[in-house]
Amino acid sequence: VEEAWGTAASPAAPGSIDCLFALERLGAPYRNIRGRDISEHTEPIDVLWPTAAEVPDAGSATAAAMLRLREIAGVTADALTLGIGDGGNEVGMGKVVHTAGVADLAPPGADFVALSENGCHRTCDHLVLSTVSNWGGAAFEMSANLLFEPQVDY
Repeated sequence: VEEAWGTAASPAAPGSIDCLFALERLGAPYRNIRGRDISEHTEPIDVLWPTAAEVPDAGSATAAAMLRLREIAGVTADALTLGIGDGGNEVGMGKVVHTAGVADLAPPGADFVALSENGCHRTCDHLVLSTVSNWGGAAFEMSANLLFEPQVDY
């Protein structure tokens, strides 16, 4: 992220981003549902989300690096993180894909791999699982609109 944004990246108000929201956003290990590595086509913005505790090398050094990258990006250290996904390889799905019994799951068909191979390493505070990620996003948006009156007058 430092390479892409530069160390001089300075948002309008440092630490002003207090929520990270990922919808159908691929996360590490950057594999599609067939287990193919597609990292060369993926900007690694998922590093702003915490790493699931079950992932090897998810220790304090990884957490410290995430906090430093959040600082560079203008994200507060305690930012709320949300994720919406459907296949297991999306940001936030690390909250569930590494749990017992779930890691061995795979869609039907010989072309697809288990979540233990392509499941996302990034977790989140709140996760929405959906049959289709965009449907989950639409449901989230409608719920938010009902709960919180929009502050923008169009």
